Amino acid sequence: MISTIETLGDAFPKEIARNRELLKQYQSIGHVGIFGFTMILRDVEAAEKAWAQQDTVAMVRLYPILKENE
Repeated sequence: MISTIETLGDAFPKEIARNRELLKQYQSIGHVGIFGFTMILRDVEAAEKAWAQQDTVAMVRLYPILKENE
């Protein structure tokens, strides 16, 4: 059986995109979702900055945070 290994370079932008979708969901529920929206937005902005700067240490730190967001 051949297993595929996903690198941080592959997985990190996918998690950013997933979290962007979460932002849309939180935004759609209105004022009740503002806290969740704000917290996820903070994570996404930090992740996008790390990705743009190719800051591997920050990406390794942020990846599990992005994965936990629901």
